[in-house]
Amino acid sequence: MKVELRGEPVHSPFGGSVAARVLRCPASVDLTQKLPAYLRKPSAYADRGTALHSAIALLLAEDAHVLVESLAGKTFGNYRITSEDIETALRPAYAYVGTLLDTPGAEYFLEQRVVFPTIPDTWGTVDLLVCIGRTIHVIDFKFGVGVRVCALSPDGDEDVINAQLLFYAAAARHSLREFFAEVENIVLTILQPVSIDVDAEMVSSVTVTHAELDAFIAIYRAVCEEALSDAPHLERGSWCRFCPARPICPAHTGPLLDLAQFVAPTPLAFDGAFATPPAKEAYLRLLADGLDLIDAVKDLRVTLHDQAKAALENGDLVPGYALSAGRAETRR
Repeated sequence: MKVELRGEPVHSPFGGSVAARVLRCPASVDLTQKLPAYLRKPSAYADRGTALHSAIALLLAEDAHVLVESLAGKTFGNYRITSEDIETALRPAYAYVGTLLDTPGAEYFLEQRVVFPTIPDTWGTVDLLVCIGRTIHVIDFKFGVGVRVCALSPDGDEDVINAQLLFYAAAARHSLREFFAEVENIVLTILQPVSIDVDAEMVSSVTVTHAELDAFIAIYRAVCEEALSDAPHLERGSWCRFCPARPICPAHTGPLLDLAQFVAPTPLAFDGAFATPPAKEAYLRLLADGLDLIDAVKDLRVTLHDQAKAALENGDLVPGYALSAGRAETRR
């Protein structure tokens, strides 16, 4: 068993944590690189997740002899572990993993840095690799309480395997060849104790073949090559959720231009009671378009404020703004 406890997170431009976004939007790579380095780091919302990753790594470290309840009140990075974190996140995740590691003959790597094949300077840190017989479990801890993340998710008429897990599995197989030498089954698992979906199972798994990993390597290499081209594909979608480049992304700033050209709807005569159907439908469509624009601007506003706060905390000057009660506020 090998363990490397997490320090300051360091990310490869094509690393596992961004694999899903790069696959759908290769242009995001160059846009992200245009930001100051400290704004590319995980937001404050990720502090809890990073801390819980470090905490469970400490629990699982060989000969650590640390009791899970003893971590309450301890600080990892910028986050202090709470009793609720222990009961809702660490304890259930630790119990699940403990069962795997207690299996006779189990071997594992914890917090292992792995290098992806065929793409220079591309790596990631896989949370946990467990080998039992001819099966390897590639496990990724998700300690966020937001949207449920699954190993296999529906996308139109097909199911799509989690790109981050595919990345880690392919990179681990390349980096730890002896560990994978006799392996026949590769089980990809997301372990997410808490999410906004109260009925969600903690464990989500899918088994993949060596051929599927080979196919992913070829696809990801091609997409990364496109990302470095002069005109990479740009597409907005759910994969933008944690993209730090949204404030400079045309797909996200475009609604600002649309809003500038938006014409406020003129109320229909008699509150629309006697309007002809086409006129009423056009009016309602205009209302919907206006609301869509407002929602888009609101989404961008959150990102702008978060990054302004990070810049101010870094000691940089954001003209017209200052920190107030931990937020970026207009200077008066």
